[in-house]
Amino acid sequence: MSAVPTPAEATALMHQAIPFLQRMGLEVVAIDTGYVELRAPFAGNGNHVGTMYAGALFSTAEVPGGLLGLLLFDPTRFFPVIRSMSVTYLRPATTDVTVVARIPTDEADRVRAGAERDGKADFVLDLEVRDAAGVVVMTSEGHYQLRSR
Repeated sequence: MSAVPTPAEATALMHQAIPFLQRMGLEVVAIDTGYVELRAPFAGNGNHVGTMYAGALFSTAEVPGGLLGLLLFDPTRFFPVIRSMSVTYLRPATTDVTVVARIPTDEADRVRAGAERDGKADFVLDLEVRDAAGVVVMTSEGHYQLRSR
C-alpha cells in the first residue's frame, strides 16, 4: 500500500482477508508506517473459566506481522506468512487486550532487499499483549517471512 490507511480501513482490510478476525472483533486502533496497535474485545472471546480464550490472545499477537507485511511491502510483489510463533501466557485476561507492533524503517529495508534478492526474507516480532490496566498477559515471538509472488 502506498498511503497509510485509516484504522477503519486497515480493520476492514484485515476482516476481508481473514473473516475469523471480524467474528473475533479484532480491530486496528492506531496505524502508521511500520506501526500498528490492535485491540481484541473480551466480549465474545471468553472461555469456560471466565477469561479470554487462549486462541483469541494468540490471534491478537499473530496478526500484526501479516498486517505490517501488507502495509510496508508492495502486496502485488510480496506477501507475508507466519513460519512459527511461540507464546507465553503470563496472566489470565479478563478485559479487552491490546498489542503494539513496530517494524523500523531499517528493518523493513533489510527485509525488502532480501525478498527482492532471494525471493524471501525473514523477520521477527517480539510482542506483549496487555490487558486494559496495561498488565502484560502474554508475550510472543513470531517468525515471519516475506515472499515474492
